[in-house]
Amino acid sequence: KIGTNFRVDQSCGHTFCKACLQGYLGQTTLPVPLCCPLNCKPMVIKDFLALASPDALEHLKQTAIEKFILDHSAEFTHCPKIGCVQ
Repeated sequence: KIGTNFRVDQSCGHTFCKACLQGYLGQTTLPVPLCCPLNCKPMVIKDFLALASPDALEHLKQTAIEKFILDHSAEFTHCPKIGCVQ
């Protein structure tokens, strides 16, 4: 039996201390897609949502959007309207 201070990653079955996982999820740079800290499989979103702070969720959202735009840069153009910031 695993105590309440630990959590099993649903994607791979690895067990981590909750505080360590929260520290991992609070990093300034997060890999996208978000993976198990041992980098074996993508993390199940349910695990991330259960442990991450609202700031970490917002940071991951922004990181994922930026990565998507970089990965698909040929599909995006700047708005031709003067003064547009989009």
